[in-house]
Amino acid sequence: MRISNARAKPRDTGLAIDQIGWEVGYTDPSAFHKVVNRIVGLSPSDYRRRFASGERPTT
Repeated sequence: MRISNARAKPRDTGLAIDQIGWEVGYTDPSAFHKVVNRIVGLSPSDYRRRFASGERPTT
């Protein structure tokens, strides 16, 4: 559930990957990266690069 909530954030925001993990409930960035990689099949950074919707807004 947390990962599905986090999927749009790397595509649509300029938030740091660790900040996204924190916002969806992960206090350990390493755990967030591992779970995303296992579920999505890409690292959070690779997911952002592949699915980014144009220019990301800065926040």
